[in-house]
Amino acid sequence: MLNTIKVWFKEKVSENDFFKTIATIIFYFIISIFLSGFFINFTRDINDINYILTYVCIILIFIKYHSYVLHGFKTLPSDIKKNYKSLLLIFVIGTLAVFGITGLYNSVFHIEVTNEIEVESLLKTTSLMPFIFGILAPIEEELAFRGVLPSLKSNKVVCGIISALLFATVHIITTPNIYIALLYLIPYSILGLMFSYGTVKTNNVLVSILMHITYNCINIMLLFI
Repeated sequence: MLNTIKVWFKEKVSENDFFKTIATIIFYFIISIFLSGFFINFTRDINDINYILTYVCIILIFIKYHSYVLHGFKTLPSDIKKNYKSLLLIFVIGTLAVFGITGLYNSVFHIEVTNEIEVESLLKTTSLMPFIFGILAPIEEELAFRGVLPSLKSNKVVCGIISALLFATVHIITTPNIYIALLYLIPYSILGLMFSYGTVKTNNVLVSILMHITYNCINIMLLFI
């Protein structure tokens, strides 16, 4: 019976792009939560080592994507050269839209999502946090949410939208106020769609990683100005 279930699940994951996308992202998100919780319980503290170990372990899990990542390194210059105009346009529009919406929420409605409050607080705790959130976090998140997209045979656009919505949901899930969470679903969905566009357009997850790193670094610089 167990073997039958395993075979059925494997066939579903390999044959159905939608199921493969959703199942893969949720699986790695659960693993991420488990590892993060394990190290926090082990160290009894949130510190540089905690986050480094967490992200290193999660990145190691994504070795399953190594062929796509290695191929991505080979094609990255040409992928960017062929698509830089549309990628730059999407990045600028998406970033300005997110900054505009979140700025409106903060200045007019005086609301902020829990995720942003926690990130802003952690960035000021230890010296490695800007590096972790600026570099390691985008790598981990893009491999988690967009790493599966290059392996899909079809439905990449729809699956890219699904990954964007899951990305947004994960970032608002810790916010206790449902109305604030739903409001912030908009800017996080825009971010997710922006990053998904990068991967789907070029079939290279490294493109969305670079976009995500750039966005996070801009945010970090603005925070410390």
